[in-house]
Amino acid sequence: MSLIATLYGNDAIVMASDSRLTTNLTPKETLGEDGVKTIEKTKGIFMSDTAHKTFLCPNGCGISYCGDSSFGNFTIEAILKNFIALHISKSVAVKDIPQLLQDFIQTNYTGLSTRFHVAGYSADDKMQNLFSVDTNPKNPQPKMTMLTLKRVKEMFEFMEDIEYKIIDEN
Repeated sequence: MSLIATLYGNDAIVMASDSRLTTNLTPKETLGEDGVKTIEKTKGIFMSDTAHKTFLCPNGCGISYCGDSSFGNFTIEAILKNFIALHISKSVAVKDIPQLLQDFIQTNYTGLSTRFHVAGYSADDKMQNLFSVDTNPKNPQPKMTMLTLKRVKEMFEFMEDIEYKIIDEN
């Protein structure tokens, strides 16, 4: 299980992630003599406590991930570093990165089940841009979503009773 958090306020965007990397063994299907198929449970295997799950891009935005930790022989860290090197320059707008990332994953890593957070400031109006990109084809949530307070409330309806307060220390 991974933890990624992306928060923004008037003056900053904060992106954080844990560094534990685990992977699941692929479930093994066997067909018994009686013709009944059995599937062995998936087991989590510890791989590392020093994984990078949050990355700074050349244009100043950040990308974090959680979900699958590898695809084939590649870690998501390596895949994401490759994506950043190939597709993100200083001139790429933050709002364009979610679609670039979605296209890159669908073209090269079909079946990957990973969620990405993309966050940064737009060059023109210096507003925060936060996006969630989900590559899991079975997830009922939208593939790409701009994260707003309204969207968070829709995703977590059960949290409607939580009171948000801004504390002014002056």
